[in-house]
Amino acid sequence: MLIPQFARLLGWFLIILSFCQLFPLFLSLYLKEANSSQAFLLSIGFSFFFGNALLLSFKDFQIEEDRRVGMLVPFVLWIVIPLFAAIPFALTSFFGGFFQAYFEAVSGLTTTGATLLVDPSVLPKGLLFWRSQLEWIGGIGVFVLALTIFPLLNIGGMKLFYTGLPKGEGENINAQIKGTAQVLVPAYLMLTLLCFILLIISGESPLSASTLAMSTVSTGGFSINPGSVAIPSGGLGEWILMIFMILASLNITFFWYISRGKWPRPEQDKETFNFILLTFASGLLFFILFSTLDQGVISEVSIFSKIQTALFTAISATSTTGYVPAGGVSDSLTIGLSILFLIMIGGAMGSTAGGLKMMRAMLVSRHGWQELRKLSYRHDAKGITYNKRAITQNDLGNLWLLFFLFLLAMSFGLLFLSALGMNFHQAMNISVASITNSGPTVYLMDPEFLGYNNLVTSQKLISLLLMVFGRFEGVLILAIIAKNFWDH
Repeated sequence: MLIPQFARLLGWFLIILSFCQLFPLFLSLYLKEANSSQAFLLSIGFSFFFGNALLLSFKDFQIEEDRRVGMLVPFVLWIVIPLFAAIPFALTSFFGGFFQAYFEAVSGLTTTGATLLVDPSVLPKGLLFWRSQLEWIGGIGVFVLALTIFPLLNIGGMKLFYTGLPKGEGENINAQIKGTAQVLVPAYLMLTLLCFILLIISGESPLSASTLAMSTVSTGGFSINPGSVAIPSGGLGEWILMIFMILASLNITFFWYISRGKWPRPEQDKETFNFILLTFASGLLFFILFSTLDQGVISEVSIFSKIQTALFTAISATSTTGYVPAGGVSDSLTIGLSILFLIMIGGAMGSTAGGLKMMRAMLVSRHGWQELRKLSYRHDAKGITYNKRAITQNDLGNLWLLFFLFLLAMSFGLLFLSALGMNFHQAMNISVASITNSGPTVYLMDPEFLGYNNLVTSQKLISLLLMVFGRFEGVLILAIIAKNFWDH
């Protein structure tokens, strides 16, 4: 039976969650925010009590090592834990109900960044900090699961993603998760602190710098400003965010190397090289379009400002962070479709960025081109390699399976959103932004977008399900609903 294992797993997660809420609680107490302080106290007490109750209730059960338990971790992290993480939001009057609070919590933990708040700055500072902290915690979850859980199923070619990170000893999945987290968290924390310090130097307030640092390193995209604008004044702060959005979109090996004072060379990794190349090529394209097309406010600024806005837009899209630049957004259909294309590709494997991931897009496109060549050159039997490693037909089959699941889920989202009264253009944008975990990019693609708060409850539910599906990598759901998964 998996119930004891699941209960104890949830218990430990809830205890960790309760300790994480101490940071926003202390901030709320320091700032004398009575309502949010009370909300965090109740939330901490409930989570800690419920978590300990689960551990005590199942302490006498014989726990057998079962890899299926590890595969349930994503369900706990992105479906069950948000029920408890949403309590501080629900106990205040800013979200209008528990479902809205749950939406915000899921959006944070999946690092999607779609918010129901018209103006986040009206929130107490403790709750603002908690929103971004949820994205930061979710980023750790994405890293750990990408290296320990997903490779067990070879989901979307995860076994092709090579990393030298230590993952713990033996076959015990809990030891592997613990070992990976011990390596990752210090590097992840170091990058966050560096981003925070540089933002402080650039002139940001401590609250703005801390929330932006956590949201940027996790590629989440929560902002304390209306319309997901990262830094209303632009300037040096935007350049700092650009650097860290790129770093956060690279694979986890990069974090491990820089934590040891090493700087890996991008040319040794085709995925990293192509990601950076695509990002800057997109920035160049956006600059040309800003300069040649009438784009309202953007057309009236200086060339340097256009370069900054174009590059920031490109990086925000490829990293799936979704921040809106201070220079404004374009209503050009060409730019909107380009952003849609970029977020569907996303960042590198093993990063918190959403989308299909660059490596998968590279291999699927190369294999598709090879099959087209075979129509003219039947004896062209040249195999596909990646970083000098041969790609098997089984690996390619897994990649195509994930690709079609991605398109199928996106199509169903588009269909249901349209059936619920949303126009096709907006339904497409929200469907793609949700499944690629890049919620704020809707503002980049559609300047007339009024916000997720204007969606009806059923439309919000569709968006929420797509967020979770995007983080589950699709195939994980198929694995768990399969009969073989439940056979001991």
